[in-house]
Amino acid sequence: VEPTTSSRSGNVGNEGSFTVTGKNGQDVVINPPKATKSVGEFADVPASHWAHDSIMKLAELGIVNGVGDNMFAPSAPCKRADFIIMINNTLGITGTANFNFSDVAANKYYYNPVGVAYEIGIASGYGDDTFKPENYCTREEMMVLVAKTFEFLGETVTTTSQDNLSIFADRDDISRWAAPYTAYLVEEGMVKGTGANFEPKVYMNRAQLAVLIAQVYDKVVAMAEEKGVSAAEVVDEIVDEATDEEVTAATVVKLAEHVKGDVEEIDADYYADLDKDIQANYDARKAEFEELYATISEDMSEEDAAKANVSLKEFEELFEDIIAEAE
Repeated sequence: VEPTTSSRSGNVGNEGSFTVTGKNGQDVVINPPKATKSVGEFADVPASHWAHDSIMKLAELGIVNGVGDNMFAPSAPCKRADFIIMINNTLGITGTANFNFSDVAANKYYYNPVGVAYEIGIASGYGDDTFKPENYCTREEMMVLVAKTFEFLGETVTTTSQDNLSIFADRDDISRWAAPYTAYLVEEGMVKGTGANFEPKVYMNRAQLAVLIAQVYDKVVAMAEEKGVSAAEVVDEIVDEATDEEVTAATVVKLAEHVKGDVEEIDADYYADLDKDIQANYDARKAEFEELYATISEDMSEEDAAKANVSLKEFEELFEDIIAEAE
């Protein structure tokens, strides 16, 4: 029961996405949001605010939200858990957490995003299996969290020369463990100081983080455009494979009926005894299957049959795994 959408078929129709390998060897699709939504201005972020454009850009992309009452609280410090929510949204990562850090309570709003980030390798905690989600982040701590995100995406981070830190009058105040990550982000043009200083021990506020995350988003989009596979290329590859397997609309209909039988078996015989996390994941995947099932018929085109065949095989494997575990 995987925490993320991880198949090649997850890229179909999503140009500008790419796949990386999670810490447990699972494929993780990186699909930064592209569609924007209309949002109103935050009362405490006027057009003259230095971070206004970055905050509104992220809000329109659905990456950040306000704190209620039409407020953004730009000067408030940022919690570690809130950073994880923003970075998941930036990368387009979703899913259901199967486990979590020992200090991340199941009733917290950040339980699922932190757990998903933990499982795939974005969120790294402390040696005692804690994450300290409510802790505020200093500027140097945030450099590590952001740079390690790029490390997760396959970038070489810690080999950057630290000579560029000399632009900060207080460079000696930057902790040794944070220096290489800070140097990488300076080299990438994502980080500037506060005047002549970097102020590594000062808490990073929500406005500063929004400006940084907006730059992270731009870089991830550029990476996706460079590494991503177009929808047309993916469809061509799937159709080629489907032709090799002699997949037809008729065989897809039969496979769909078989998978539907697995669903009915789980619902009737096993669902009540499943672990709650497995139930939640099953419910979500069952809904996806039912949506697909409604589109399947012997009148399907070759391309639609090929794509449906790939997705059905994934559902078949998942549901049969659930049955085998329940038995």
